[in-house]
Amino acid sequence: MKKTGFFRTISAVLLTASLFAVVFSSVGCSKKESRVVPVLMMHDMNDSGDTWSISEDGFRRIVGLLDKNGFTPVSVDDLVSFVERNGTLPEKPVVLTFDDGYYSNYELLFPIVKELGIPVSVFVKGATIRVEGEDTPANKLLKMSFEEIKELNSSPFVSVYSHTYALHGPNTSYGPDERDSALPLEGESEASYKEIFARDCERAEECLSRAGIKEFTAFSYPDGKSCEWAEDVLSERGYKVSFTTDYSRDNVLTQGDLSSLRMLGRMNVNDDTTEEQLLRYLDRYNP
Repeated sequence: MKKTGFFRTISAVLLTASLFAVVFSSVGCSKKESRVVPVLMMHDMNDSGDTWSISEDGFRRIVGLLDKNGFTPVSVDDLVSFVERNGTLPEKPVVLTFDDGYYSNYELLFPIVKELGIPVSVFVKGATIRVEGEDTPANKLLKMSFEEIKELNSSPFVSVYSHTYALHGPNTSYGPDERDSALPLEGESEASYKEIFARDCERAEECLSRAGIKEFTAFSYPDGKSCEWAEDVLSERGYKVSFTTDYSRDNVLTQGDLSSLRMLGRMNVNDDTTEEQLLRYLDRYNP
């Protein structure tokens, strides 16, 4: 009996050890999923035919082409969920973004995305948010008001983020904290640049807060001009995603790798964008 009990004990120990080995082996060998996500960039919505504008029909055409080719629009939060929390993405995800905060995003784009039920991300420049009743250069730029931005962001289809406060000329008065882009000036020290960039982020966040926005998840670089010093500041302030305008970048998102959400590239689309051009970009993400 003692011998039998002994062997039972040994068997139980070996079985337990085997189970632990299987579990730890599974954990150690499990692969983190990676996905490549295309991002499209737009700005104003009108019929001008301008490079940085797209008409209502043009936008509907782009969305139709995406649908025809199996692409599903997703939000920035979907990207964060995939990377941070091992969330899921559709087979062919795509992100739709609008820069600068034009009034047309509220007047024309908003009704369309509600009708189609698709998510878009809008990036606004704080210094040019329209203030009702004021005769300012910002108002003449036909940008959205705080109230309109708040209404947009309260919708399940639109998320509003920062496009800097005043680091996006030429629509600035060029004070000490204003410049054409988010790049350092020639000869500027790292400490001086980071101080100015952090102050701009703070002012932009104050504007977004005034519009009811409490989470500052994403940032879009004006003209796509990015730098590592800016990335350091954004990371310190809790931003998780940043966008450039670098068409050549492949946006490879990997679960658990927060750096894969940084400096994502985008393709600008407008009324002149052909199906062939769009598919050439998308095919990079659909081998």
